[in-house]
Amino acid sequence: MRGDNPFTSQLFVSKLMEHVKNQYVAEISGERAALHQVDTSLIGYLNKVVNYTVLVLALLMAFVVFCGVIEIASELYNIIKNSPLLLLSINGITSTFSSFLAVLIAIDIFINISLYVRKHMIAVRLV
Repeated sequence: MRGDNPFTSQLFVSKLMEHVKNQYVAEISGERAALHQVDTSLIGYLNKVVNYTVLVLALLMAFVVFCGVIEIASELYNIIKNSPLLLLSINGITSTFSSFLAVLIAIDIFINISLYVRKHMIAVRLV
């Protein structure tokens, strides 16, 4: 009988889920506490160097995105200004699409870098 099995009761399942959640929170808290400890070893120093390098990469990637947007705007302005009836040729369309795609890829890379900086993880789902 289903009602006799204590493992199928709502109370048991909710207590089990609460226990798993508490264990997960404790594990994450321990990892964060370990990250915030001062590490004077070579590995700690190298971790700091990598973190600063990632911050520089984030800054450079933001600059690349900004320059890419300016380039796309300039390219579209020149096409509209010089093209009769605002028509784009096939070369103009592919050039514009490739510029948009390059900027979107740069934005995706920036998001991954910023996730790494904030949470020390790589978002495989985004990649």
